[in-house]
Amino acid sequence: MQSKLLLRGANIRTLNPDQPMAEAVLLDGDNIVWVGDDADAPSGCKEFHCNGKTIVPGFVDAHVHLYWIGHDTLCRSYLEAESFDDICDLIRDQARSKGPDEWIFGIGVNDFKLKEGRLPDRHILDAVGEGRPIYLRRFCGHSATCNSAALRIAGIDETTADPLGGQIERDGGAPTGVLREMAMHLVNLHVPKPAPEDVGAAVKNLAKKLLQYGVTGCCEAAVGFTNSFDDEWQVWEQLKADPDYPQRMDFMLRLDPADAVERGLRPAVAHPDWRVATLKFFEDGIVGARTAAFNAPYRDSGKPGMIMYPGNQLCDQVTQAVRDGWQCGIHAIGDLAIAQAANALLEGSRIGTSPGPMRIEHVALPTTSAIETLAEAGAAVVTQPSFISSMGDGFQSVMGYDTTQDMYPVRSLLDRGMSVVFSSDAPAGSLEPLAGMAAAVERQTATGKAFGEVEAITPLEALHLYTTAASTLFGQPAETRSIQSGGLSDLVLLDRDPFSEGCGAADLRETNVVATVSRGRFAYAAPELSM
Repeated sequence: MQSKLLLRGANIRTLNPDQPMAEAVLLDGDNIVWVGDDADAPSGCKEFHCNGKTIVPGFVDAHVHLYWIGHDTLCRSYLEAESFDDICDLIRDQARSKGPDEWIFGIGVNDFKLKEGRLPDRHILDAVGEGRPIYLRRFCGHSATCNSAALRIAGIDETTADPLGGQIERDGGAPTGVLREMAMHLVNLHVPKPAPEDVGAAVKNLAKKLLQYGVTGCCEAAVGFTNSFDDEWQVWEQLKADPDYPQRMDFMLRLDPADAVERGLRPAVAHPDWRVATLKFFEDGIVGARTAAFNAPYRDSGKPGMIMYPGNQLCDQVTQAVRDGWQCGIHAIGDLAIAQAANALLEGSRIGTSPGPMRIEHVALPTTSAIETLAEAGAAVVTQPSFISSMGDGFQSVMGYDTTQDMYPVRSLLDRGMSVVFSSDAPAGSLEPLAGMAAAVERQTATGKAFGEVEAITPLEALHLYTTAASTLFGQPAETRSIQSGGLSDLVLLDRDPFSEGCGAADLRETNVVATVSRGRFAYAAPELSM
């Protein structure tokens, strides 16, 4: 039986408005049972003196792709490149260790950082690899490029129609090798996959690593995004049975309601650490792939992006999902996609009660009208502040400086009383919540350019959005992830307090996680922490 653990001598930011600060907290297994001053602390418990360190609730990443990251550590090489020549050199290096028919993989290709400003096409890739199939995926996961051998294996030629929600880039009718959104899956079907147990082990290792960043809970953002749904769900079912898996999990399933019924899946919220209650829909793509759907065309392509569910199809899917008892989440980045997603969520909210609020993911450039619709639907905006620092310069090159000053709003949504939740969308964004918080406070690109500075928030507000805000999103009361009696015993010990009045982005960046407590026990401790 686990003994009670008393943490004392701390600077505790509880995020409980009735008791915002404390010095000691008593944990009993999965729950917090007492919070107060050192002088009033109960006796007879196992104690740990925090020596003035700051304690906050465990961080929650409400939109992350653990399977994707774990999978890629096994079967692909990261291509840190600045030009096509760099990419070709890296492919040649891989080819030396491959058999004559083995696939060559690459991840992390970023056309924003390539001097050519685009993904290499099949003609570039055909010149290397010595005839082996080559498949390179953009770092965002929403587009890829491959050579002629890979196209041939996938059966993609001049006669192949674009799949629903996907685009085969063409030049004079012939495929260039660049595939966007669902068109990527035409090749994915043929790519060799690692064994499920190996992927599971890689995901578990990543889940343990997240404890170093103070993350104690995650939402897997789209089961079925990297491989087929069934391949991915098999791995998650294995991890569910692992008593040492370290993260509390929530899931969004990339399934239409009919697909869920076919698999016998129903919303399941009873398991405290394994909530399966949300269906995920994609209404557009992303800015970098030029597939996010805007009313105005992109400056460099002259095209407005892609709508995945044309007409009323998205609304039909959402309303059916709600009737079946599901919570719904919709990926929407461009203003056109956000407007259509908002309308669908509003219709869904009028049907009945779901296991949690309607979710809308990313929300890069919402119109005033769409924000009003989302507010009426009671939708939670799940966004990724680290995008501003990591991709802001790229956004400005594609969208223009003035447009980006209105992108990824936070301050105005909070002032309107809307629910906003922070997350990473890793591997696209940073896995470290403190880095995301710093980006939300600073609102600057990597090169120091302003990115909607009027939408900046305070460090303490950012902490709320990475912790207690997720509780409502997951259909739980706010106290679940605040430090108060009845809350979860998930805590983070920091080497300083970056949330005091006057603190800013620099304070957050200089802060280090020295320990993470999960389920009432130390799950991670930095080497310098004396235990």
